[in-house]
Amino acid sequence: MANWSKASPPDHALRPGRAMRLGAWRERGAAVALSAAIMAGLGGCSVAPSAESLKQPLTTASSAAHSTALALTLMIDGRTTHAAAETVVGDMVREAESALKDVRALEARTPEQAGQRDAAAAAVDRLAGALAHVRDGLAHDGAASPAANLLAEVRAAEAGIQDAAGGIGADVP
Repeated sequence: MANWSKASPPDHALRPGRAMRLGAWRERGAAVALSAAIMAGLGGCSVAPSAESLKQPLTTASSAAHSTALALTLMIDGRTTHAAAETVVGDMVREAESALKDVRALEARTPEQAGQRDAAAAAVDRLAGALAHVRDGLAHDGAASPAANLLAEVRAAEAGIQDAAGGIGADVP
């Protein structure tokens, strides 16, 4: 039976000169990779708004609106609890706020890009406000606004997202 605890070290470990050369190349490779990662990260800080860069936050906002509308519809139909709908809406408010932050982070280089970014930001901001209103309405057990009115508000804000996406030529679900 073989004694595995006394296995011999690899050949390069027995020759210190070669091991050091390999180590130096590994360090240089790591430094080059780190530099490339830093440059890529810095390069992404000033992305100009385009249909593609605006599409992701608009898609996120649209998904938040769809999820909220579904939660409200299920609650109205009695197929989910008030607490579950409230949880979904709270999560979707955070998603919409994150999408708004992403849109506002884009730097416009032309007046056209600034207009597209501002239109998208306005639409996402309206949605985030509508979702926050729905969240607050649900927190008060719908006494101030019935769920059907909240659902109509979400659908109107969702239409604004679709209009903003259409204005930049992006197809948002």
